[in-house]
Amino acid sequence: MTDTRMSRGKVLTGPSYYDMLVGAMEYLRQNRDEVNRLNVYPVPDGDTGTNMLLTLESAINRMSDPAASLGTLVSQSSVGSLMGARGNSGVILSQLFRGMAAGLEDAAAADAQTLTRACKSGVRAAYSAVMRPVEGTILTVAREAADAADAVARDGGDLVQVLTRALHTARSTLDRTPEMLDVLREAGVVDAGGQGLVHIFEGALAALGGPLPRTMPSAVGASAVLREQPPVVLDYPHDLVFLLETEDPLASAADTWDGFGDSLVVVREGSMVKVHIHTDRPLDVLGLAADMGVLMEVEMHNMSAQVAEARAREAEDRPALDVPGGFIGDTGALAVLPIAMGSGVTQVFESLGAADVIRGGATMNPSTEDILHAIESTGAARAVLLPNNSNLILACEQARDMTDVPVDVLPTVSIAQGLAAALAATAPRVSISATIAAMREAIQRVRSIEVTYAVDDRAFGGMQLQRGDAIGFVDGELSAVGTSPSDVLLEILRSVVRPANDRLAVFIGRDVNADGLEAVGRALSQEMPDLEVDFLPGGQEHYNFVAAVNP
Repeated sequence: MTDTRMSRGKVLTGPSYYDMLVGAMEYLRQNRDEVNRLNVYPVPDGDTGTNMLLTLESAINRMSDPAASLGTLVSQSSVGSLMGARGNSGVILSQLFRGMAAGLEDAAAADAQTLTRACKSGVRAAYSAVMRPVEGTILTVAREAADAADAVARDGGDLVQVLTRALHTARSTLDRTPEMLDVLREAGVVDAGGQGLVHIFEGALAALGGPLPRTMPSAVGASAVLREQPPVVLDYPHDLVFLLETEDPLASAADTWDGFGDSLVVVREGSMVKVHIHTDRPLDVLGLAADMGVLMEVEMHNMSAQVAEARAREAEDRPALDVPGGFIGDTGALAVLPIAMGSGVTQVFESLGAADVIRGGATMNPSTEDILHAIESTGAARAVLLPNNSNLILACEQARDMTDVPVDVLPTVSIAQGLAAALAATAPRVSISATIAAMREAIQRVRSIEVTYAVDDRAFGGMQLQRGDAIGFVDGELSAVGTSPSDVLLEILRSVVRPANDRLAVFIGRDVNADGLEAVGRALSQEMPDLEVDFLPGGQEHYNFVAAVNP
């Protein structure tokens, strides 16, 4: 009888690759909260573990048959990770998959040397995806682990020996990340993305030593709750995504599917075509697809319940304040696509002429696929993405590189910067290029203020923080700490607002009470009577106040 464990240790096949990814997913899932807590910044957006897990789940969900060849499964997992990537850590993980796929896409199986060469290719792809790579991050952990594994493979080591060395090196490198980055050393943590990669290695190695049950990741439990909501009537209630294997050129033509609904996105990679559409005739769509080729994967959701739940949540989020003005912006032929959360913030972006507002931000990063859908659903000749969070820039850049629509990614790292850019886009310009240049200039001028709370006891920015402290940031730098969000906001405004500043916009978070808001307004009217202040119902979670000071 064949020794399964021994054979799995010598040659990597499609089934063993599938098991390695499932094992990695299970280990990462078990340790997700631990990875999230390693967030170096003391704000409530520690989601590195969640982003990496969702990216890995997307990779696995694209794998149509666990018994397929290695090249097939590697290519499918690469596409899945690319489309499902969330946050910087997820994008880097997807690039590791993408680089590996380039070295294994034609392979029925791989020995240790072939695998380590592919891993090194993945590391190169990940480094090239980051404009300014920083050592002491997941990139360093991946590179040193791949180099160590390659050395073992060259000496004749098998897959288990190679992966064991990769894991040991990854752990050692991870322990040294605080020596490479001051911000990690001050916070007393190792790099979160690197820790996530270590757990991926652990799960993959465990799977090679003994196969795990082949169970696909379960859907998020929220779907059951959504089905209990009151129905909402939509013209196209079914959100349909399917993967089709076909050589028929009509399958990747937008005109083929356009008459069935809206929000259409079609992506072809070789013989694989992925179609996303909102439709009221899902069976007709799938019937046509089946006539063209082989349906490899189908996902369908009824959006009526989701819309009902979202509307109910927005109604709860909205403070009893009126948005002043009534200005409706016009960005012409340029589709402005900001990423934001909170009904009030979304409303203001829409009033400034945003073609769509992609839901997401701290603690809930949209995937590359979400961003890609938004770009291609506008039908615009050119688009500009406003990430409004540093953790979303890489995902925006990845989506930009996957579409034929010309897209500019402006590196906005706060809602204030995003709003300044969106406002600049409404002024008449001689060309779209001139509009984008004006948006970039506006980003540099605005002062951005954010008030939130510390999620952990931690030294940061030269201050010792306690869990629950109110903390305030100016242009991303920690500037004030206190017990009250209102007091922290006032402290920052007193140091930031100058006589030349004539306008202040403050978005009120969902948890701000009336007393706190009244105290801020009263103090500002007394201390800065010439400053025009707009209090806007932001409805954003986690951040009590988000403010923009215009020169």
